[in-house]
Amino acid sequence: MKAIAVLTLSLLWLNLFVACAPSELVSRPAVGTSPTIVASPAPGEVRPAAVAGGFYPREPQALANMVDEMLAEVERAGDLPRLPAPPMALIVPHAGYVFSGQVAAYAFHQIRGAVYEAVVVVGTNHADPNFRKVSVYAKGAFQTPLGLVPVDEELAAQLLAADPQHLVFERGVHRDEHSIEVVLPFLQRLLPGCRIVPIIVGEPSPENTHALSDVLMKVLAGKRALIIASSDLSHYPSYDDARQVDAATLAAILTMDPEGFRRTIQEQERRHLRNLATCACGEGPILTAMMAARGLGANQAALLKYANSGDTPFGDRDQVVGYGAVAFWQGSPLPFTPAVPSSTSSGLCLGIGFATKGECPRDPKERERIGGILLETATFQANC
Repeated sequence: MKAIAVLTLSLLWLNLFVACAPSELVSRPAVGTSPTIVASPAPGEVRPAAVAGGFYPREPQALANMVDEMLAEVERAGDLPRLPAPPMALIVPHAGYVFSGQVAAYAFHQIRGAVYEAVVVVGTNHADPNFRKVSVYAKGAFQTPLGLVPVDEELAAQLLAADPQHLVFERGVHRDEHSIEVVLPFLQRLLPGCRIVPIIVGEPSPENTHALSDVLMKVLAGKRALIIASSDLSHYPSYDDARQVDAATLAAILTMDPEGFRRTIQEQERRHLRNLATCACGEGPILTAMMAARGLGANQAALLKYANSGDTPFGDRDQVVGYGAVAFWQGSPLPFTPAVPSSTSSGLCLGIGFATKGECPRDPKERERIGGILLETATFQANC
């Protein structure tokens, strides 16, 4: 684990000083292969990478190696089973890869080998506090150092036409937003050539989340679709407070009860914990994914991985950000009860928490109790 952390940090610092030639981009290779250089399209056709060299490496081969290594670490852990069916929705974090990339890898590992007809990535709005609607990016492509991820323009147009009151195409909201961009290198390595519909939820209001989930259910019905909700969890509480807050939040998510999730967020924020700025920056994307997945037939949810920034060699435990990897699918539940990992084991201590569709417990202490069990069985402990 130490070697991975050192390699990761070295790659990140290296890429702060390495620039990609402006006339070149990288195509989407299969996992385990080297990137291939191809000519870039004319300017204006793509949304350029905004956080390459900051949130993840700028140099193509370094980025491909980093993503592949995080996915390989999931396999080396050896205790993460395949879900009984391909995920219909995922919740993944979107911080810098040295903080949350390994958590995201536990979710994305579940789509290896899957085939999807539609991929929708729902991000949150960090960049424009004045934008209140839902922006569907409807043209062109998104760029990363690994190349271009084309927009599914036909599907995007269908979404926009289904509810023009709430859904708009506002390019500016996407320009500097990182919550979608940091997801894309994983898709490029695991689903090469896939098209996406990038969506930003401006305000996580019930009106917006219901409108977006409704149109997703309508347009994605009958398709093999994947909805990715990009969200971190608690922001800036202490390490111990974050674990408690995130436990309650994740327990609520796993019930697949959107109103219970909203109540949990409100109850946690009323506690006025020191430095707690939010319980989930992507509340809107999470609600959208929960409702749309459920409407499309998902009836199971699993917590695949939990950590916070204080679990990394680079984090400050006085103020942390929480990260969770969650999957939703249709079919049977995981065929076992999660086991609490040994406190003496080395490297990554990992277990699985899971729940079936049901009502969220109304008692906040009961949610914290259930969530605490889940976190104890899906926790990241880096011995470095």
